[in-house]
Amino acid sequence: LGLEFEPIKNLFLRANGSIEYVNSFDDIYESNNWINQPSPDSGYAKRNPYWGTNINGNFTANYLTQLGEKHKFNFLGGVEAQSYVRKGYVFEIGNFAAEPFWKNASDYRDLRDKIIDQRKAAGQPTTRSQEEYTFNSFFGRVNYTYDNRFALQLTARVDGSSKFGPNNKHGFFPAISGAWTLSEEKFLQKIKQINFLKLRASYGIVGNANIPSGRYFADYQAGGIGYNGFPTLYLNSVGNPDLQWETLKNTDVAIEFALFSNRLTGEVAYYHKASSNLLMQPGLAPSTGTGDIYRNLPNSEIINQGLEISMNYKVIQTKDLKWTVGGNIARNKNEVKKWELGPDAVSGGTNDTRVIEGLPLGVNYLVRYYGVDSKDGLPIWLDADGK
Repeated sequence: LGLEFEPIKNLFLRANGSIEYVNSFDDIYESNNWINQPSPDSGYAKRNPYWGTNINGNFTANYLTQLGEKHKFNFLGGVEAQSYVRKGYVFEIGNFAAEPFWKNASDYRDLRDKIIDQRKAAGQPTTRSQEEYTFNSFFGRVNYTYDNRFALQLTARVDGSSKFGPNNKHGFFPAISGAWTLSEEKFLQKIKQINFLKLRASYGIVGNANIPSGRYFADYQAGGIGYNGFPTLYLNSVGNPDLQWETLKNTDVAIEFALFSNRLTGEVAYYHKASSNLLMQPGLAPSTGTGDIYRNLPNSEIINQGLEISMNYKVIQTKDLKWTVGGNIARNKNEVKKWELGPDAVSGGTNDTRVIEGLPLGVNYLVRYYGVDSKDGLPIWLDADGK
C-alpha cells in the first residue's frame, strides 16, 4: 500500500506499508531402510509447520530544486521500520508410517490435534516464537549534478536492530559516491567512436546483522540435574550485552562505456570490501560449562577484492533481425588480513578448516593424500615436508 502527496511544488511526501503473512511447513520422510526398521510400515513421517508475519513501513520526503541551468539538487530524508515474527509448535509432529504426511494429510491433522489437546489438558504451552526481531532506520540523501557531467551523492543512515545488545543497538553508516560523464566533455565529443564514457567511484560503510535474534541475553533452560526432587534451571549460554553491528567498508571504482554507435557496451569495475568488527561464534573454554556465544571481533579483518568485466556486442542490428553476444568475467581474492583468535577457534563443515592470517577464510587443514601403494593397496599420505 502506498500514498504520495505533493503539498508544494517539487516536494513529494511518500508513505508505503506492507504486511506479508507466511503459513508453510517442511515435510520429512525417513523410510524403514533408512532408520533400520524391518517393516515397510515403520518408516517415520514428520512435519514442521511454521507461520508468521513480516511488516514493513517507510515514510520519505523528497525535494527537487535547481539553481540556474546547470546545478540540480535532490534532497531525500526518511524513516523505515520492520517487524518480523515466525512461530511454530514446541513439539515434533511425527509418527511411524508407511507413507509421508503429504500423502496422508488427515493423519497429520489428527496427530497434531491430539498432541495439542494433551498439552492443553496438562497446562503446557503448544506454540513458541522461533524467530522474532525488529529494525528501525533514519536516513538522508543528497544528490547533486552539474551540467549533466558531474554527479555527487552523499548518504547517511542510522540503523537499529533488536538483535543487538542494549549498549549498541544502533549503528551509523555513511557513504559517498561520484561520477564524471566524460562523453559530455567537448574534447571527447569529437571522437565519433565514443558514444558514452563514464568514470564512477564510491566509498561507503554498510552494517551486517545476519545473526539469529536473542543472542545478546543469557539463555536459561529447564532440565539437567534436579535438586531435592524439584526441577532446576541451568545456564545454557552466557549473554553479551555489547553485541553490535558488523561493518563492511566498500570501495568501488568503475568505467562504463558504449562504443561504435552503441554496438559495444560494457563495464570494468574494481572493488575492495573490508569486513571488520566481525560477528562470529567462536568456541569458549570447556570450563565455562556453557555453549558458544556470538561476539564481535574488533581486531580482526577479512578482505574481499577483485575485478569484474562485462561486455555486450550487437553483431546484427536490423529491422528484422537482432543478434547480441555478451559475457562477463570476474576474479575475487579473499584474505584474512587480521585475526585475533587461534586458528581453530571457529569451526565449520567437517571441522577440517582453519582461519589463518594471509590465507583465504576457512582453508582446509588436512593430511595430503598421494595415492595408493601398488604393493599392498593401502593409501599413501604425505608429511609436512611432502615426503
